[in-house]
Amino acid sequence: MPFASGTDDRTISTNGEKLQQFKIGDTDFGIDTTTSSFTVDATDPDRPTITIELSGDQATFDALKSEEDSEWSWALYPPGFYLRSFPAQVDPPTGVATARVQREDIDNYEFAIYLMGHNDIDDVTVILIPDQSLEITGRVDLFGEIHDFTIHWQR
Repeated sequence: MPFASGTDDRTISTNGEKLQQFKIGDTDFGIDTTTSSFTVDATDPDRPTITIELSGDQATFDALKSEEDSEWSWALYPPGFYLRSFPAQVDPPTGVATARVQREDIDNYEFAIYLMGHNDIDDVTVILIPDQSLEITGRVDLFGEIHDFTIHWQR
């Protein structure tokens, strides 16, 4: 199924609190910060890469799943997001890394949302400030249904 145009949910006010949000559609799965990570590898300054390994929060997922009419009752565990050794543009003065992931990149790089299987993602924008914050927006195909997703993580 082709991906249709999605919404952009990048601007979120946190009122000074650290934000840890992994949303698919309107559902926030939280982030398990003990098992999740994001890094920039600028060993080769001409070809910097980013790697992101992210897991939804188990306690948040359990609470969502316990609701009688939960749309996630079929899932056994929270979703995960991964993007491995993907080329990025890094601003040397600030260290801010950005990347744009398109579905066509799937043959050359590893990326997906994992939820009871590897689910294709598309139209993904990543903004990563090393050791500080991560923002990701995009779309995911979950069993033929397209959902917007957002990830906001402030350390």
